[in-house]
Amino acid sequence: FGKEKQVMREAVAEVQDDDGNVVRATVIGESEIDKKNRLVSVKNHKPISIPEKDDIVIGTDGNHIYLILDDGSIAPGFPFTAGDKFQTAPSILDVDGEKFIAAGNNNDTLYVINSDGSLHFSVDTGGKVNTSPAFFETDGIIYLAVGSKNDEIYLVDMNGNALPGWPVMINGNIEGSVICSDLDGDGEVEIVANTGKELSVFHLDGIPYPLFPIVFDFNYSGSPIITDIDLDADLEILGGSENGLKVIDIKEDGNNNNFWNMYRRNPQRNGLFIAESDLAVSSFPELPKTFKIYPPFPNPFNPIINIQYQTPFHSHITMKVLDIRGRLVTHLVNKPHSPGVYDILWDAGGYSSGIYFLQYILKGDNLPASQRFQIEKIVLLK
Repeated sequence: FGKEKQVMREAVAEVQDDDGNVVRATVIGESEIDKKNRLVSVKNHKPISIPEKDDIVIGTDGNHIYLILDDGSIAPGFPFTAGDKFQTAPSILDVDGEKFIAAGNNNDTLYVINSDGSLHFSVDTGGKVNTSPAFFETDGIIYLAVGSKNDEIYLVDMNGNALPGWPVMINGNIEGSVICSDLDGDGEVEIVANTGKELSVFHLDGIPYPLFPIVFDFNYSGSPIITDIDLDADLEILGGSENGLKVIDIKEDGNNNNFWNMYRRNPQRNGLFIAESDLAVSSFPELPKTFKIYPPFPNPFNPIINIQYQTPFHSHITMKVLDIRGRLVTHLVNKPHSPGVYDILWDAGGYSSGIYFLQYILKGDNLPASQRFQIEKIVLLK
């Protein structure tokens, strides 16, 4: 963690070079082994330096995330403790040398942890997070996608803010992991998920990709892979089933470069994503410092109004629409929130013109009393 790592597939031994020096190296070339002295004499040798050992990140049934350093010690600040079991493999983001750990928990929460063991942010989901998280980058912004047991895919930025249109509902629990790639070559990523009988693809705005979902008459098991298997410049989605291999050919020129296009990101399945952009942690958007409700707009409206608010705390927010007599018209929001800025739309097409009120009720340990109840007047004018 914090060091450049390499994966070595060749055997490692003590090697005696042409000058009689003994070095540790990977042996490539013709060799003769002296078993007594445990030396390898190499002709036409090409010594390669030994890479540093890897650190290990693990989640446990004991509700912990451990970062174990290459010397076997537990990193300062760890273990990170949550309210339930970690039963899916954590993923790691490297942003300009700074590392972040993403891990789903059985307490309906996705955690993103800093390399010092502190919490970067958390995302409340509607069910157990039973898939390994997937990082990706588009237009210089890093996102994180994950599926949960409530049959939804969550897509957030590195402050835990949901993208417009997300989460999206799918038909069943995700098998393996969410994966992604730029299937149509437009510079924006598409999100791919398999639920066993159904393969779903979504654009970055949460709108389904044309012709998807595809429903199968057999179980599509495990996480799919996106690759250009036939080298024709468009991409294919491959998945294994109980009856063999299924290949979906996307007939558009796509881009598979540096995307989380398979389970655990790469054939080594180490769950490591290295951002291409030279981003610093300080370049992530700052979290709000105060709770604030922005004036809804347009106001008057017909029939859709945009409502934006922000919270600096982990809080439970309820938002109701009341009529002029104070009677409940509809619930717009009733769920826990992580720190961030939120946008919602209310389509009042089925309601009569008139004066309405948006009522905000907040519950959070750090919220001052003056911010726990607010009302905004809005006018529907048809």
